[in-house]
Amino acid sequence: ACCGVGAAFFLYHTTLVWLLHAYPPSKGAYTGSAWIAFLTAGLYAFSHLIWMYSIQAEVFALNNFFVGLLLFITAKYWQTRKVSYAYLGAFSIGLGLTNQHTLIFYALPIVLWVLGTSSALLSVRHMSIMAILGL
Repeated sequence: ACCGVGAAFFLYHTTLVWLLHAYPPSKGAYTGSAWIAFLTAGLYAFSHLIWMYSIQAEVFALNNFFVGLLLFITAKYWQTRKVSYAYLGAFSIGLGLTNQHTLIFYALPIVLWVLGTSSALLSVRHMSIMAILGL
């Protein structure tokens, strides 16, 4: 159940970061964004399949946690463009792939987007660090 809560937590914060970055706050905009993020996380957490996989001892809840974490790290990278979020993303991809290999369907497009938007990350130094963190 903790992994399901963690996935909903990261979905809430991902939605909030995305809305606040895409639509900068004006008067009262933060409150509206928080309600939309809360509704998004609530609908996700209480959907039938997510609920069922969260209360059973299966790999799907942990996979959902890693997908939520990866989406949150991607949103923070999109917001700040800090290299530390790319490193954290590489580490979370490596850790998530030890649980279930279907994470690659989320990770591959995100990795291609991150590397395509930042030419600085294509240096040997950054690629080496991300490869080591992904192991």
